Amino acid sequence: MKTHKTEVINMKHNNNQETRIALLEQSNLNINETLKDIKQGLIRLENKIDSLDKKMESKIDSLDKRIDIKINSVDQKLDIGFDKINSRIWSLFLWGVGAFAAVLGLIAHAEKWI
Repeated sequence: MKTHKTEVINMKHNNNQETRIALLEQSNLNINETLKDIKQGLIRLENKIDSLDKKMESKIDSLDKRIDIKINSVDQKLDIGFDKINSRIWSLFLWGVGAFAAVLGLIAHAEKWI
């Protein structure tokens, strides 16, 4: 009689363990599926980020070219402006030297040095 009772307990115990193992296997499968979904989502996200990165690089490159063109244009205008100012300063300097020479000539003539 005791052997039959222990067999029933062993069967319940084995059945209980098999149920637990089946539940663990099912849980493991669910976790693996979830991880696959997460991995696929990360891959899609990485592709979107790469696409946005390429778009940003192309926009930055075109903006860089436009800025370079504008800077070169401003640089040329500044060079022309500085050249005009430089020539005007030299012109004023020569007029000043001429005026100074004329004043010296007048003083020399008034003082009868000449």
